[in-house]
Amino acid sequence: ANPSSAGQLILPECMKLLPLYANCIIKSDGVQGGSEISTDDRSYLMHLINSMDVHTSNVFFYPRLLPFHTLDFESNEMPTAVRCSLERLQDNGVYLLENGVSMFVWIGHNVDNELIHDLFGVASAAQVDIDKNCLMDLDTPASRKLRDMVDTIR
Repeated sequence: ANPSSAGQLILPECMKLLPLYANCIIKSDGVQGGSEISTDDRSYLMHLINSMDVHTSNVFFYPRLLPFHTLDFESNEMPTAVRCSLERLQDNGVYLLENGVSMFVWIGHNVDNELIHDLFGVASAAQVDIDKNCLMDLDTPASRKLRDMVDTIR
């Protein structure tokens, strides 16, 4: 055992992430609510949270952030999730954020235009239609890889 100071809290390995998850739960719309969420949406989230198993609630409260821009588009490997934090997002990156209920594609400001064209069929990130709720079915390795990732997660 490592020596520690008298005032230091020593937690078992399985409890080290408890403060992080407690903070995520407290900040959740289903628990905290607020003026930006309707009563119906909050009620839906509360019932959804109550019916989740441990693994699903873990992903819901602390979403997975999967870097897409670092992948080999020809391989079948899923990317390793990075810590879900603003500091981890790179301006030249494309990330898939998923919480078990919703998925979002985050696109950095400095993403290579060729990758944007391969994924969305437009010339630059500014031209991507942000109101779309499905991915385009383009015949490029990047587009196929992103759709495969989404299908695997679902």
